[in-house]
Amino acid sequence: MNQKTQAKRGSFRFRLFRRIGRKPVSKRFFTSIIYGYVMTVILLLSVQIAIMLLFIYWLDPHLQYIFGGFTVLSVIFDIYLINQNEKPEFKIAWIIPVTIFPLFGILLYFFTKLNVGNYGLRVNLEETKRESARYLKTDSDVEENLRHWPQVMDLSYYLQNSAGNPTYMNTEISYYPCGEQFFEDLKIELEQARHFIFLEFFIIGLGFVWNTILAILVKKAAEGVEVRVMWDGIGSLFLLPSGYTSYLASLGIQAQIHTPLKPVLTTSQNNRDHRKIIVIDGETAFTGGLNLSDEYMNYTHPYGYWKDTAVKMHGSSCKSFTAMFLQLWNLDKSGEDWDRYLVAPYADPEIFYSPKKKSASNYPSYKGGFAIPYCDDAVNNKDIAEHVYFDILSKARWYVHITTPYTVLDDELVDLLIYTARRGVDVTILVPCKADHFITFCIGRTYIKTLVDNGVHVYEYLPGFIHSKMFISDGERAVVGSINLDYRSLYHHFESAVFIYGNSVIKDIERDFKKTQAECREITSALYKKSPVFHRAVGRVFRIFAPLF
Repeated sequence: MNQKTQAKRGSFRFRLFRRIGRKPVSKRFFTSIIYGYVMTVILLLSVQIAIMLLFIYWLDPHLQYIFGGFTVLSVIFDIYLINQNEKPEFKIAWIIPVTIFPLFGILLYFFTKLNVGNYGLRVNLEETKRESARYLKTDSDVEENLRHWPQVMDLSYYLQNSAGNPTYMNTEISYYPCGEQFFEDLKIELEQARHFIFLEFFIIGLGFVWNTILAILVKKAAEGVEVRVMWDGIGSLFLLPSGYTSYLASLGIQAQIHTPLKPVLTTSQNNRDHRKIIVIDGETAFTGGLNLSDEYMNYTHPYGYWKDTAVKMHGSSCKSFTAMFLQLWNLDKSGEDWDRYLVAPYADPEIFYSPKKKSASNYPSYKGGFAIPYCDDAVNNKDIAEHVYFDILSKARWYVHITTPYTVLDDELVDLLIYTARRGVDVTILVPCKADHFITFCIGRTYIKTLVDNGVHVYEYLPGFIHSKMFISDGERAVVGSINLDYRSLYHHFESAVFIYGNSVIKDIERDFKKTQAECREITSALYKKSPVFHRAVGRVFRIFAPLF
């Protein structure tokens, strides 16, 4: 079969996938409910109710002893929980269900706490991190320069030793204030690929954006470029048809689903791959809040204008993103040729200075300062993502500007935001005015009221939905990545970001923040009180259980 015929068949199959793409949704949704985390809760609760009904029917004379036993069981568990090394809000969220449904609550707690479903993931991830660790060391010349920059030296030390994420210099960074600009530049960069392309996203959805990207990937694969694509099993559940990995394989593209849905009771579905990573030839990398779906590039408008951001890096810092991708890709396999991806691309001194590569992007880039690409995973129990945010807030002198779609915060982060504002630092947060998840939105509004009542400025974005996740402080430091200000991003998900210090691109990021703020209105206590009573009630009630979401 010649190349032309193969292309036609591939095109036909892709059109077929576009037509049937949404048909398997109801079946897969049914499977996710029956065999997922929600079913576990329903099953355990049903068991408790059934047992209680049996007790009432058969053991009526002894009910006082039975309920007394439940009370003693709850007290013993509460003592155990209070002595655990957990955040206070986590403890409160568990005490309530255990008090009301002792057997159900305790079983659910240990089912979640032990996280047996992720045991294999944790072991395999530790192994892939060990295999790649020797490639991820801060260079001696960078360490020497860091001695003259104590403002960033301590964070560099922390991320290297706690997360295995080295610090880099001489990185060129470009900033994209919207999905449209990111999309146009991404197409140019993909067309320039010569060796390999890695894509990892929470969401990949059939539509114009993915069709366009896929056409380029198929073309590059036909040219001999290695192409790997990975997406999350829950994030893309409704957007890609079953069997799509096989379809991509028929086009010459390696594809993999992170934690696909399986018919077993497991906690693994709670730990999603929320990262957004693109690596091209080990010399160019993208990260940010953007997924590969039409609404992110504003080809569709489910919530009005979709405001999102991303950055592109060109230089040796891309090595960290290559390693992040390969660490997850190889969870269920071994034998990866790490040298090929983490040594070979950086052995050629011309790779970062190729005139062709320099002109590939039409978007301005800036060189200088330090860049630390970093990740946080769902099983390390180190709260790395949150600690980087803590570092920025603690060191801020004049301002900390934040964009986030969600504000479901733990007490420690709330206290630090308020303390930072009270010591005279301008703390301003931009959030959406529209809800994509109703309960999360209502919960977030209760935290916003706490913040605005204590000196933090919060603005809602009026043109549509703001999805970018950024911290900018004092014109010196910034973070752009996939990390929301909520429990899921900070504790339960796999996340990625880049910490930037002393690079001129920070001026572009701050300029865009100010431009976006001009399209917002400030949320005040008076404005919060005008929100529907039902919304406020939902937020207050579910805030108690926010750590469990």
